[in-house]
Amino acid sequence: MKSSSVALRTASIIFGLVAIMNLLRLITGVPVSIGTWVLPFWMNMFLFIGTALLCIWLLMESMSKEKS
Repeated sequence: MKSSSVALRTASIIFGLVAIMNLLRLITGVPVSIGTWVLPFWMNMFLFIGTALLCIWLLMESMSKEKS
């Protein structure tokens, strides 16, 4: 496995974990606050979609790098 493929796979795993955490927040309804500001739940939907897409894209890139 090339080092670039390992880096892409590692980044994909990290984005996947963040996507799972955003989805769990949407399911459980746990409030997230930064100081006095509370992160709205609708923002987690966009964060979940974005990080899930990045996870899939990087995983596909790492698999295509392994083939070549």
